Amino acid sequence: MIEFVIGSESHTSYWRKFYVKGLEKFEVREEHDSNRRDNHHSYQFLMANAPTQTIFTIFEQDGNKRGTDNWIYKICVVLPESEPITEHKAAYGRCFCSGNYAVIAEANGKIKAPRLMDWWNKRSADADPLAFAQHCAEWIEKRGIKDMFIVGRGAMKNAISLGLYKNETSAQDRVKQLKKLNEQAKIQIQHKQTDQYWIDIDVEAGQDQVVATIEKIAQSLTVLELKNRKCD
Repeated sequence: MIEFVIGSESHTSYWRKFYVKGLEKFEVREEHDSNRRDNHHSYQFLMANAPTQTIFTIFEQDGNKRGTDNWIYKICVVLPESEPITEHKAAYGRCFCSGNYAVIAEANGKIKAPRLMDWWNKRSADADPLAFAQHCAEWIEKRGIKDMFIVGRGAMKNAISLGLYKNETSAQDRVKQLKKLNEQAKIQIQHKQTDQYWIDIDVEAGQDQVVATIEKIAQSLTVLELKNRKCD
């Protein structure tokens, strides 16, 4: 069983947010001393009897009128009820998350926390949530790693991808950077199919004005490329 208080509050000089995501299907609202809703506060106590191995996240953020001061993001997994209780209390306010769960990956600060959050939110739909969270834990503390996702299908399934590059030079630079971090990496070429459409226009010899008009129209359209082609 996971119990938690989520919500936010906002005042002239400071604000706070605390949310738990991934347990929505199992949430039940309950009466609690922490429940509060007014012009400055919005807090709700919930309970979730989620199955073992369910993955969920904890988001905590606070700051003032100048911006964000603290940012915490955790990826957690629900454990059997026989396991010890874990509790995360918000630095400020009345929010918390308590229950039989373990933290798989955690990031703190205005650089790593949003990075971990971005990895998690943009993960492939085919990726195994637990395996992905474990990879996040392994890579979040490595310097210079901004993009990451697990390949969900094909020959490279479950491999870690650290980004797509438009040219081989950029990819090679990335491999050199990873070697400095004592990480082994290789380049995998990806091919992409695109549909192409064209329009054939036959212009009789001597119709220079017609050709000039066509060229002017083509130049005004960025998605159109004008090419001369020999007549069959």
